[in-house]
Amino acid sequence: EAEQAVAALVAPNAPRTRINDNPAFTVLGSLFEPSAGRYQSALESWVKQRPNSALAWLIYSRWLHTWAWEARGTKFVQSIPGEASKVYQERLALAVTALAQAEALDKNGLLPRYLRLSFAPELGNSPKEQRAMFDAADKLQPHSWAIHSDYLQGLAPKWGGESEEYLF
Repeated sequence: EAEQAVAALVAPNAPRTRINDNPAFTVLGSLFEPSAGRYQSALESWVKQRPNSALAWLIYSRWLHTWAWEARGTKFVQSIPGEASKVYQERLALAVTALAQAEALDKNGLLPRYLRLSFAPELGNSPKEQRAMFDAADKLQPHSWAIHSDYLQGLAPKWGGESEEYLF
């Protein structure tokens, strides 16, 4: 039942909460916070039971990303202890692997593209690569607040971007 409920949120005809925006972005944006670890066994079971469900892999990827940040914390990268940084990188790699599975199962889906764009700064994608990701997602959901916001976040100087890149 949970899969059907979330699938209804991401459907192309789902009601919009912001100008031309899909409410699934809000769901994915706040999913599993705080204490991400409490959902681990349920999500792992879900992807094992439904290995061909792009939605299961997508939500698992988002959870892994939250779990990675739980290990990392919110301090500047220079202030993160070595072990926390190592755990963060390991968990982030798992999130990317799960996202790749979702992308393979939903080649034209908006949410895998959105999540890839939101991960881009952490993965070291260049501004040019991020722009290509943005264009692909924006083509599917023009004028999406979430897509524009994540794209601009990735261009921030703290992620290696330049102020001039904000002008697009």
